[in-house]
Amino acid sequence: MKAKYFLVVLLLAAIGFGGWFYHQDREFRQVHGTVTEVTYLNWSQEVEGSVKKLPVLIYFYDGSSAVAEKQHVEVNDFAWDNAGQVKVVRCDVSKPENLLLAIAHGALRQPAFVLLYGDDVVFGSAGAFATEEQLEYLLSQQPKQKP
Repeated sequence: MKAKYFLVVLLLAAIGFGGWFYHQDREFRQVHGTVTEVTYLNWSQEVEGSVKKLPVLIYFYDGSSAVAEKQHVEVNDFAWDNAGQVKVVRCDVSKPENLLLAIAHGALRQPAFVLLYGDDVVFGSAGAFATEEQLEYLLSQQPKQKP
C-alpha cells in the first residue's frame, strides 16, 4: 500500500517538474524567441546594440506584399526555435525611412535576409520566399567569432 502512495507522489512530482520546466522554457522563448519590428528610429538600439553579442538576422519585407504574411509565419517559427541563439528583427521597407536601411544592407528585392554578427555580414535569399530550413542554413553560414 505504501508503495502505491510513493509511486503516486513520485508521478505527481515528475508532472510538477515537467510543468515547471515547460513554463520556464516558454517564458524564455517569449522574451528571446520573438521577432522585433525595427525602424530607422530604433535601429541602433535593436540591431547595432546586439550585433556584438548575438548574430542578428534582419528580415526586410514589403508590408504591402501578399507574400509577407506567409513569410512572417516562417520567420516567427525560426525565431521561436532558435531563441537565445540569434536575434531576429524585421524591417518594413514600404516605409520610406526604412528603405535607406534596406539599400545600405543590399536588400534591393524583398523579402530579403541579412545575417550580421560582429563585423561579418552573410547575405541570404533576396526576392524569394525562404523556408525555415533555408533560414537555419543561413544561420549555420555565420563565421565563428573569436572570444
